[in-house]
Amino acid sequence: MTDDLKPVEDASWAAPHELSPELPIDDQGQEFLIPVHGFVHFTDREVEIIDHPAFQRLFNINQLGQTHLVYRGATHRRGEHALGALAAVELLTTAINRSSQKEQEDAGLWKIGPKLSKLEITFARLAVLLHDIGHIAIGHTIEDELGILSKHDQQERLKFVLQREAWGDRNLGDSNCPIDETLEQRIDRLYQPETERLRLRGDDTKIPRPSEILIAIVAKDPDKAWDVSSTSETLSFRLNVLRDLVGNTVCADLIDYLHRDWRHIGKPRFLDTRLLQYMEIRSRANTSEDESDGEKKSHIVVNLQSSKVGRYRSDAVTAILDLLESRYQLWEVALLHRTKTGAVAMLERALLELLHELDYFGPQDGFLDYRSHLASHLLESVFEIADSEFYTFLSNSEWFHRLAGHEQSHVPETSKDILWRLKYRVLHKQVARVDYGPYAAEVAGRLAPSAAQSVDAALRRLRSLHALEADFELAPGSLVMYCAPYGQGQKLAKVRVLYNNDVQPLNDVDSNGAISGGHLDAQVNRFDRLWRASLYASPRAIASLEETDLTRALQAAFRVGLLGVPSEDIGMRDIARMVCAAEPSIEYATRSEIRELPRIAAAGAEASVQYPSGQPTLRSYFGL
Repeated sequence: MTDDLKPVEDASWAAPHELSPELPIDDQGQEFLIPVHGFVHFTDREVEIIDHPAFQRLFNINQLGQTHLVYRGATHRRGEHALGALAAVELLTTAINRSSQKEQEDAGLWKIGPKLSKLEITFARLAVLLHDIGHIAIGHTIEDELGILSKHDQQERLKFVLQREAWGDRNLGDSNCPIDETLEQRIDRLYQPETERLRLRGDDTKIPRPSEILIAIVAKDPDKAWDVSSTSETLSFRLNVLRDLVGNTVCADLIDYLHRDWRHIGKPRFLDTRLLQYMEIRSRANTSEDESDGEKKSHIVVNLQSSKVGRYRSDAVTAILDLLESRYQLWEVALLHRTKTGAVAMLERALLELLHELDYFGPQDGFLDYRSHLASHLLESVFEIADSEFYTFLSNSEWFHRLAGHEQSHVPETSKDILWRLKYRVLHKQVARVDYGPYAAEVAGRLAPSAAQSVDAALRRLRSLHALEADFELAPGSLVMYCAPYGQGQKLAKVRVLYNNDVQPLNDVDSNGAISGGHLDAQVNRFDRLWRASLYASPRAIASLEETDLTRALQAAFRVGLLGVPSEDIGMRDIARMVCAAEPSIEYATRSEIRELPRIAAAGAEASVQYPSGQPTLRSYFGL
């Protein structure tokens, strides 16, 4: 069997450090047996990091959130992924250093960079081990979909975890606490000797702390002015390279989670290691004295150039496309599975009702400090909660009293009911779905989570559901919705490649399909077409709608009214006629014809006469 065909469980994965003389094995360490990679070696220092409560917490957090409600084996945890990612970074560093030892030619302004130093490998291993340290249970819902908390890989969250002094009911320094240092202090104590020859760029007097270097590698919002340099000409330390190794495109994070997630879903796939053999470090030659210019820094690239004139390494392109296809299919069959997204939508609705009770969505002026206060207390309340405990925890009024600041507040009954259903898997069912179309970007821009307006979009989704439930006289919490972000999952198409003596993102190099034959562009379009918006209803609501023959009317109201997708075949007035035909007890404004009245408020504070899409509610056509 050739190297590039070996499965991930092959013995060569068991101890890949033996292949690399640069691996910083500074002591005896330990070997852990990890699914996908087999035995993986960890140094004594790394074991100390793993043994800290901040890391152990990751073994209580599901890697794939609520996907286990569909694929029952997908119960693997983020701690397992972090350990596996270290094995993946061993593969990468070994392959890259082998490439550096080959006879490689400079390509235009892009020079072949020196191999990874022991110091760089040391910090690559530390960073990949801790790249998910900021995660919390159901974090994607709270952070990405609702925008309540800062993201797990931003500096704010990383510092919160690294500097945390309380674990469980014990504080560092207490007589009954066996831990006497924060994770930040432990990192600085263990790794400080390695940084003695490093300095902050532009300040030769300051030695960066190891924990500062860790944040600079892992954080997705790093201080771009912050960089380090070496006091030795023989010691290289390239932050950009370490960022590429840990969490860029073809990186340790991707290599591990892609194969780990498929394995636990029950559809194992194997890693083609051929691509790693084409990965190398390239540095753009300086054209000015400004060494801080990002374009002149070193990066890890996939070398597509062939020794034969006019040729390129088609097998490398195929390997990238294979990874992209694998990622696409993971989104299609697992991350966007209708049952999983329905469960996500239920959890979101439960949390939105909690926030609504807390008046989180008050006017922005004067509320920013209040929102920040609530977010801080919410993070503190849920930080150590395991996925398996989350539904019960949120249903308990005690934490809610603390969050609200008084004992008069109670967890809304709507939230309690939904959380009970999630705990015992009594899930809402999909009743309507709108797939990709020319309206996708506009609808997603209004209703889908995004970095710029997650909170506003969440409020629009909540108000839309309140209005839809009022239109069809359904109990609160009967409906939930999921709206996917637009243009997701395409990062891998931007992998840096060396082609025609220049380094560019693959999607720029292949803009006319010259390399992939149009495959890359087609795959990116397929990611766009994953977009969908779905409506789910409780079993009781579904039975009620079927009994009154209103299912079709609800589906039309979701599409035209809630989403605001224009239709030549039906409008809100037509849907109102359908409702009146099914509910003859409704007294309409005119008995001969449904016509739009001056919009009057329906019963209930949130029963608006207009959906956030701008379409009128059905109740605005009735004198109710």
